[in-house]
Amino acid sequence: MPELPEVDAVARRLDEWAAGRTMVAAHFSRPQTTRPLAAKTVAKKLAGRRIERVTRRAKNVLIALDDGNTVRVHLGMTGNLYAGDATLKSAATRAWFPLDDGRELIFDDSRLFGRIQVLTPEEVAALDGEYGIEPLSERFTADWLAAAAKRTARPAKVFLLDQTNVVGLGNIWAAEALFGAGVHPSKPMNRLGRRKIEALHAAIRDVLGGAVNSAYREYSRPGATPESEGFGVAVYGREGLPCPRCGRRIRRVAQAGRSTYFCPGCQR
Repeated sequence: MPELPEVDAVARRLDEWAAGRTMVAAHFSRPQTTRPLAAKTVAKKLAGRRIERVTRRAKNVLIALDDGNTVRVHLGMTGNLYAGDATLKSAATRAWFPLDDGRELIFDDSRLFGRIQVLTPEEVAALDGEYGIEPLSERFTADWLAAAAKRTARPAKVFLLDQTNVVGLGNIWAAEALFGAGVHPSKPMNRLGRRKIEALHAAIRDVLGGAVNSAYREYSRPGATPESEGFGVAVYGREGLPCPRCGRRIRRVAQAGRSTYFCPGCQR
């Protein structure tokens, strides 16, 4: 599944490729892609609209249009959105949008979990309210994290994976951030002292920032590059291997239905 760094890479590249261009038309080969609206209705809304900018919110690609509406693209499990030539489209192509410069935006989605919706400004605001804070934004401070931690006794790893708290920390990034901060994944958030809070805040920004920059350099499609490309992981997926800091064996436990990797020596 495309995680935040991959979705961010898609949004940044699309903004470079398509901002200022006009969508001449919109074509959908699978009606489900535009649910709950009919594909013909969405195509009519998009034809002739100029793309103002492309941004990301959580794992959503948001394409702002000149009429005030926004195209929300959720990549699902295997979706990809890119500029290319639709005459070369694959069997996985579900939608394509000819642009006024002769190129086309192409949406591939082999497993059919992706969605394309046209949202009003009010609907964009409602969508924004469903998600927590962006960890690379200026609003995400150590003070914010300290205040949020005081309000819950949930284990640190579970807290970080909850997208209503902090968005984009998938399993790998949460595990690596906790290792970087020396925080045990089962530690209740409200038992973290100020120094640990500051260390966790710094580790989150460092790990996710590195992943975002790496994805932008290397990303071409979901699964095309390893999850940890661009930097080596310390604990994720390394059960039984020695910790790069202390040499103790990395352990794996289950938390909230997910595998959690950590060092019992470094993380307390």
